[in-house]
Amino acid sequence: LQTGNIYYSKFINSSTIQIHNTKLDAQLGINTIGITTENNAGLMKFRTTNKKLKIDSINILNPGQGYSNRKLIVQSTGINTSNNSINFNNHNFTNGDFVEYEFFDTAISGLSTTVQYKVLTVNNNSFRLANAGVGGTNLSDFNRGKFVDFKTVGVGSHIFKYPEITVTIRAVTTQQTEGTFTATPVVRGPIVDAYLYNAGTDYGSEILNFQRTPEINVESGKNAEVRPVILNGRITDVFVLSGGSGYTSPPELTVNSNPVGIATTGSGARLRALINSAGIVTSVVVLAQGLNYDKDTTTIKASSVGSGAILNGFVRRLGINKFAKINDNGGEVVTPTPDQGLEYAAIGYGQTLRNAFSDNGSFHSPIIGWAYDGNPIYGAYGYKNPESIQSGIKLVESGYNSSLSYITNRPNTTTFPLGFFVDDYRFVDNGDLDEFNGRFTITNEFPQGVYAYYATIDGSGNPEFPFFIGNSYRLSSISENVNPASSIDQNFDFNNSNLVRNTFPQKIGQQGASYDFAIEPYKVFSQDAIVDTVKSGSIDFISVASTGNARYAVGDLINFGQTEVGTGLAAEVSRIGGRSVVNIVSSEESYENTIVTWKDPNTVRVSIKPNFDLLDQDLVQISGLSTFVSGLTGSHKISAETPSARLVVGFGTTGVTGMTTDVTVSYIPISVGSSVKIS
Repeated sequence: LQTGNIYYSKFINSSTIQIHNTKLDAQLGINTIGITTENNAGLMKFRTTNKKLKIDSINILNPGQGYSNRKLIVQSTGINTSNNSINFNNHNFTNGDFVEYEFFDTAISGLSTTVQYKVLTVNNNSFRLANAGVGGTNLSDFNRGKFVDFKTVGVGSHIFKYPEITVTIRAVTTQQTEGTFTATPVVRGPIVDAYLYNAGTDYGSEILNFQRTPEINVESGKNAEVRPVILNGRITDVFVLSGGSGYTSPPELTVNSNPVGIATTGSGARLRALINSAGIVTSVVVLAQGLNYDKDTTTIKASSVGSGAILNGFVRRLGINKFAKINDNGGEVVTPTPDQGLEYAAIGYGQTLRNAFSDNGSFHSPIIGWAYDGNPIYGAYGYKNPESIQSGIKLVESGYNSSLSYITNRPNTTTFPLGFFVDDYRFVDNGDLDEFNGRFTITNEFPQGVYAYYATIDGSGNPEFPFFIGNSYRLSSISENVNPASSIDQNFDFNNSNLVRNTFPQKIGQQGASYDFAIEPYKVFSQDAIVDTVKSGSIDFISVASTGNARYAVGDLINFGQTEVGTGLAAEVSRIGGRSVVNIVSSEESYENTIVTWKDPNTVRVSIKPNFDLLDQDLVQISGLSTFVSGLTGSHKISAETPSARLVVGFGTTGVTGMTTDVTVSYIPISVGSSVKIS
């Protein structure tokens, strides 16, 4: 033995070790160093080197919470460079999540695999990315809402995932130097979500109202096989015979060391499997070799982690067009609906219903019903221009059309022809109505305009999709319409309440009138009345039966003539109505070639030659200027100038002199060369 050399020890028992030159000699138990002389002068000291100082285990004092894993794979078709978004239905990222980027084939120009990003959610089906720098420490872009600009969509698959959960150990060695070590955490939890990457084909059933859903099994890897290498009862290495497939996390390795008939059992070995990105086990790390393992009987079992997860698959549902399914009576279906509290339900606006409403296209259709959101439903005919009742009548057309291409992997057209499913139709805005099957329009009932639905039919008079209302109401439904019991107590005892019935305005005595909470006397017994006596009285008021054609005035006395009974009646006209306006005549005076000049910042002066017939405060409009002047558009009140100058005008025949008259000019500005009109 020489001081300073490195030797390797082999455990014999609790009081004896062997010393070897190499690690392999120690493992195999050969080439033991022979000690030829003994130094009895003192004790021999053996010190372990730093290579033997290892972290054996980590105790978890607090497991923490909220750890999760999310990995989204998006194809290049889901990358939008126009608005720099990633589109994937139900991506389930939340605003502010940290994600990392990976790719298979060609990367998206603008993204890097060396930095982290923060998610900027647009909606449930779209999100953007803000650069957070290396380690996700720079949040300035995220706080400002600045997202990464995508130059290209890349090629192949693009992965957006949560950063891996890592454990970093910072320790000081016996040599007083800092060391950093990485441990692999084991995080287990339930499955909270699953992404659908390929919808497949031909799932479900073509039998109406029969659901057949596929079975979904969660597989986290299978078929991995490993074999231990055992020397002197210790597992020194593990060979991977088969890497298996489909592993999303490293499998748990269990050492079976208790075969039947073997008295001695091994213990203490700890192993860890490593997998690659393809889900294959590539190697096994021996964390602890253990003791007393038998090389012929010891086996290792690779078990996938996680169990008990149950996932349900939902096959898309196609809504059936009930009109196409049970169409009869030449294009009209009226069915009883006792369970829904209605007498009948009309599926289409057929000829029978149109005849009942006298709706034949010669005038605007009447109101045939009311929607649950309170808007009226008209028949099939409306005005060509919804804002003009003078525009003529037309058959109002729906904005939907049908196509076999609207349903992917559609059932056969022999059993289910085009139009059998509601999904065969799509709003393309090629008609008069919007996606709710309505529009704003003027009608006789609503001269100021109203939003109204229309019943749609084709050119042959057959009901046409969507028949009455689109896939939803334009407004929120009124709760009383949907569920009257929610606002009206039908069990209220009116007879024993303090409510007073007002029966007079309801005309309950008319034939055919009927009210649930009012008793009609004629239904109880017949009534006869005889005039017994009469009394004289005064006249309370006078009503005008005919206005006449005379020109009456307020205060005119009214002559009632001779009457057989009663005296003293006198009255006068207290109020008269105005005469009707027969026509209105208007005229327009225009002056051309006028001169417009600035007078002050808010005033312009207009000079009109030779004269004009405008008075102060008249309304005028100025147009035709070669230069646009802000504020001169529209009508303006003028202020006609009244200069103090006087004009001397001679009156008389030619050649007569000395006869002059002073004319004071007002309203009309006078300048040299102007002419004056006297009137």
